[in-house]
Amino acid sequence: MANTLRILRVVLHVSFALLLGLAIVRWLVLEGEGELTGGIDSGRNLPVTVVGLLLALAVGGLYLVGTVAEKRGSQQGIDLPRTMALWWLLAVLLGWAALVWLSGEFAWIVFPLFFVVLHLLRRPWGWLVVLVLALYVGAALWQHAAEPSFSVWLGPILGAVASAVIYWIYSLLFRVSTEQAQAIAELEATRSALAESQHEAGRIAERERLARDIHDTLAQGFSSIVLMSRSTANALERGEHELAKQRLKVIETTASENLTEARAFVGKLSDRSAPVELVEALTSMVAGVSQTAQAAASPTDFTFHTDEDLLVADPRIARELLNSVRSLASNVLTHARADHCVITLSAFPGAYVVDIFDDGVGFTPYSPTIRSDGSGFGMRSVKERMEALGGTMSVESAPGEGTVVTLTIPERTAE
Repeated sequence: MANTLRILRVVLHVSFALLLGLAIVRWLVLEGEGELTGGIDSGRNLPVTVVGLLLALAVGGLYLVGTVAEKRGSQQGIDLPRTMALWWLLAVLLGWAALVWLSGEFAWIVFPLFFVVLHLLRRPWGWLVVLVLALYVGAALWQHAAEPSFSVWLGPILGAVASAVIYWIYSLLFRVSTEQAQAIAELEATRSALAESQHEAGRIAERERLARDIHDTLAQGFSSIVLMSRSTANALERGEHELAKQRLKVIETTASENLTEARAFVGKLSDRSAPVELVEALTSMVAGVSQTAQAAASPTDFTFHTDEDLLVADPRIARELLNSVRSLASNVLTHARADHCVITLSAFPGAYVVDIFDDGVGFTPYSPTIRSDGSGFGMRSVKERMEALGGTMSVESAPGEGTVVTLTIPERTAE
């Protein structure tokens, strides 16, 4: 639609130039043949002809200057001062009126001028000036006609009406085009804001995922290393060098595993499509926690139970369950002061269930939050993991009565 409007404006300016050029040629030809009648006999007055020609060129040049200035201002997004535009219009109309007084050949230039007047003047002044111009053209044609007839008024008046209707349609198209451009601009802005919002949401989600993965792998390993380091220092103080060597071996093994995890994060940010043998991974993880508990002289005995033929095919479910159980087992080792911790993996129709039971000191269940010292992230992390896969985490505990955490996750989840 914008292209259509530009074409209409070009047609307007071209029609003005063509009508002016045609009027000049016809006037000069008729002047040369001495065929003009009525008004000033320009065929017998060379100075008047020269002045008329110069005036016609001046009107054409003035029109050209105005249209070029308006186009440049439009391209730069600058509106020309309205006062300047009105003075330009007055100068063009006065020059044209003088040409019409010299020769009726210049009368038909009024049609493109109708559109210019309607464009620059607000209603009702635009309609009034168009009517005056039409009447002026009719009067000029009456004056120049060899045999005056009322039919000379019909053309200008019908032309004025047609111009008014066409300009009204042009105004509607222009308004629709402007509204459409604004709507497109708003849509682009909304799309850009939405893309930025989605990017930010994705960035936050990825950051939270990495935080959970780091907490449930590297942070738990570092926690074990700190625990073993303190226990090793105590063994050295007591002169128990063999025990210290055993605990140093545990520290070395844990550090090696953490290094492998760190390289996975740096190299591939953990290949989330890689298969995970959940039963084997949980068995290995529980054995490692048990070794850490023994080296730290913790009374907690960790055991793992599951069906031998149980297979979790979805690598995402396997990975999230492994990380969640690792985090909860670390909590038991660090906080529960339990004698026994039993981890059970079961498969039910349409869901996997993991129970982590300990007979430790227990606590009053609460909504998982991160405390000021940075702890408390593990329970919230596990809860978020389960919710992300459409699962649940339930906690049953009371002071002095141990704790049971149950993780339930659907067999099929949306990626």
